[in-house]
Amino acid sequence: MSSNTSTPPPSGPTEAVPSTTFGPVFIGNIINWFLLGTLAVQLYIYANSAQSRKDPIWARLLICCVFLVDFAQSIIVTQEAWYRAVEIWGKTELLSSKIPWSGALISLLDGIVAWMVQSFYAWRIWTLTRGAWVRSLPILIELLSIMQFAASLAGTIGILNADGSTNSLEHIQSSIDTWLAGSFANDMIIAACMIALLYQARSRTVWVQSQSLYDRLIINTLQTGLITAVVAGVDLFLWEHYPAQYFHLTAAIILGKLYSNAFISTINGRVFREYKSNSQQSSSAGNSSGATDMGVQVHIAQQRERRIDAQTLAPPDRRKFAVDRQSPTAWKARPSSDDDSQVYELSALSKANQEESRNDANANAV
Repeated sequence: MSSNTSTPPPSGPTEAVPSTTFGPVFIGNIINWFLLGTLAVQLYIYANSAQSRKDPIWARLLICCVFLVDFAQSIIVTQEAWYRAVEIWGKTELLSSKIPWSGALISLLDGIVAWMVQSFYAWRIWTLTRGAWVRSLPILIELLSIMQFAASLAGTIGILNADGSTNSLEHIQSSIDTWLAGSFANDMIIAACMIALLYQARSRTVWVQSQSLYDRLIINTLQTGLITAVVAGVDLFLWEHYPAQYFHLTAAIILGKLYSNAFISTINGRVFREYKSNSQQSSSAGNSSGATDMGVQVHIAQQRERRIDAQTLAPPDRRKFAVDRQSPTAWKARPSSDDDSQVYELSALSKANQEESRNDANANAV
């Protein structure tokens, strides 16, 4: 009699339940590949944008490295799903007693991606801050990033040294706790720092378009920064309360993809803002009834948005712009302590010119 290979594996009271051991890996793998697709689309948008050619070489290499590590992570997670669904079919006891080498690498790859992304934000905050005590925050962010990466590496080594035995989880629990808690705390600090810096810059500007841009950047920071912190916190909670059910693996599998997607979407935000700015410029140029001052104001607003976006990958330029009193469109560089001094001066100059024009008209009428 031939054996029926479609018969489900036997179950017993002492055996693992596939729905709680393989199920989280299966769900996480599906979401993981979906997020890889969105990451590939974002990489394509970045590679074909004019902004990518303006970015420094290290920034482009960082983006490529993040994508390559996440692509390798997707393949490794798929191997773990194959191992649990195919290689150990009919051996449900191995679901709760054996961790494949691919499963051991999940924390390491997530830690690498988190380290690269958080280091970028630490550098970005460093370039946007001035005070010595404020610059201690990006140093703290970088130290926490290195700590969570080292903890993820220690967890991977601990599992591999134990030949994938689940008994090793008791010995590496502190490493996993440090990895997840470090990622969670760092994401919260980064989000708080970026929001504080953007809000401070918004409070100094007098230009409505700049205020709207800062509002969009703050919302984007909330959306991209807090989602990784929430998932890391959920992963930590499930790991602490349901370690035997492997529920935490779903969050652990997609955590790296969330970091990379949030990172590249932040970079690509400049592309869409540049496109919108160019569209507004074309509309402004096509409106022949618009005043000259309005055209100059639109030009200044667009220049302001480009400088704000340029701070994403380059330190802010110390050279500020002023307007020549004799020519509103003639620009000359000079140092300035106010980020929006050129906007304020332009606005004041525009009002002064309008007042002078009215006075001249009244004088001629008299």
